[in-house]
Amino acid sequence: MKRLSAFSLLLPLLITGCATGGLTPDGLRSTASGGGVMNFQETYEVDRPYNEVAKTLEAQAKECLHQKVVRRACYGMGACSETTLILTPSVVHGEEATEVHVQLRAPEYTPSNEEVPEDGAYITVADAAPEGTDKTVMDVYSSKSIIASKTAIPNAIKHWAKGTNLGCPNLSGS
Repeated sequence: MKRLSAFSLLLPLLITGCATGGLTPDGLRSTASGGGVMNFQETYEVDRPYNEVAKTLEAQAKECLHQKVVRRACYGMGACSETTLILTPSVVHGEEATEVHVQLRAPEYTPSNEEVPEDGAYITVADAAPEGTDKTVMDVYSSKSIIASKTAIPNAIKHWAKGTNLGCPNLSGS
């Protein structure tokens, strides 16, 4: 008989954000704006022109956020489980705004809710908009999901927007 770990039982809730808020970018924005233990929202301004920020966000999201991460958790007495998590980024770029979306799915988990998007729940949405000619306003909404390592993805986005660190975040959990 296969034993289910607490992690396995909680995985569906953690992926979907414990609610339907992460099923669309607007849903995550709304949920994260309301605060709560599992979500956060941050607004900041960077001293870089919007077009530069948008190009950097698009390049770095495609390079760094399309990942397959295997998480292994052990619970004592030799009981361990592995879960594969797949992140899929997408970028919507326009003249007046750029959006970075990051979705998360676990192929081993088949959601009973058919409304969950094919690439999984939205765990991070970042909006960039011009503020004058030399500044960009960033609004970042994120689920404190198991893969986002609480702030790894939002912090990477902040560095990319500022142009201070173009490295990829460590999402392996180690």
